[in-house]
Amino acid sequence: MAPCREMEEKSITDEIAYRILSGSIIFIEDPHGAKKKVIINTLISYFRGRKKLAYVNCEKVGNLNIDNVLVGGYSFITRLFRDKPKGMILVLDNINELTWKNCERIKYHYDEDNIKSVVLIGRSYSNVNIPQSMRHRIGRRVYTL
Repeated sequence: MAPCREMEEKSITDEIAYRILSGSIIFIEDPHGAKKKVIINTLISYFRGRKKLAYVNCEKVGNLNIDNVLVGGYSFITRLFRDKPKGMILVLDNINELTWKNCERIKYHYDEDNIKSVVLIGRSYSNVNIPQSMRHRIGRRVYTL
């Protein structure tokens, strides 16, 4: 029985990686919170060194400023001039803590191509408080673990 579960997790991870590479906004729901850590670690390992990736646990960051996340990990010159990278992958865990203002900023940076892909992670897509315009961008790209 375990190989089937491993195959299922691998195919979900492959599909999520494909959606990230194709420049999508996706939602990963993990009702029990048990499998998301494996998926997150796999994605971080996969994209490390290939793409600019920022992971934020919204639950642990009180007042998240998405602009600081985008420029925070880059060189002194980039931070000095507040230049935003192009094509960044943004992974936001526990997005129930994400404000509407940050959702709007994420969409803005996504449209400006500062962010190539957004991975939103929470317990339930139907119960998360995000703007309808963000739901529209997610579309049917909701993956349940």
